[in-house]
Amino acid sequence: MVETPKPVVLRKTGWLLLVATLILHAYLAWHLKDYIRNGYTDFTIFYSAGKILREGPRPSLYDRDLQYQVQKQFAPNVTIRHAALPYNHPPFEALLFVPLTWFSYFNAYLVWNLFNVVILCMIPILLRDHVAILRTRPPWFWVLLTLAFFPTFMTLIQGQDSILLLLIFVLTFVFLKKNTDFLAALASRTVKKRIRMCGKPAVPNMSARPSEMAEMGSVTSLPGERIESPPG
Repeated sequence: MVETPKPVVLRKTGWLLLVATLILHAYLAWHLKDYIRNGYTDFTIFYSAGKILREGPRPSLYDRDLQYQVQKQFAPNVTIRHAALPYNHPPFEALLFVPLTWFSYFNAYLVWNLFNVVILCMIPILLRDHVAILRTRPPWFWVLLTLAFFPTFMTLIQGQDSILLLLIFVLTFVFLKKNTDFLAALASRTVKKRIRMCGKPAVPNMSARPSEMAEMGSVTSLPGERIESPPG
């Protein structure tokens, strides 16, 4: 008869795996530091969009030639990129990255990831009253567990916005639980616009409704300016 592992053994094994995974992720991040510093990550699209909104011309936010020119300014050593890594997110999202353009590319990347880690720390706290299992361990445990999750690690390495999107989903859930329907609707509408634009892989086919794109573009344009819709 096979003996069932004791709970203490399972806990120690679980902690060992968690620590080993975090150490492995730290090692991989260090090994990829030059890849990150040179601008190979997806964060390139956000930083270039922020620079276009800050320095102009804003109406050309989705101009691929302009995006490529801007990206070559701060990532000239990316040998595999012969065209722009296109920004295919809503114009209003690019506003978040304008303050980061006052930093160098690498420092902006670090600030953005620090912001994402803060979000990861907030999520267990926000959900604690509504998800019973989160009350069985302190919040820091769930943060470590999340950081040990490989997709989370890759999201941080690439400098993507998925963690911010997760926060909006969490806020929508919390607002619904608290019967604050207006705030829930506002958050869900933001998610809807984000997913609608990023649901397809390429910019040329992502906008079936130019009028709606123009509506979102007005959020980031100055009086008298108009964000041009992506081609297609």
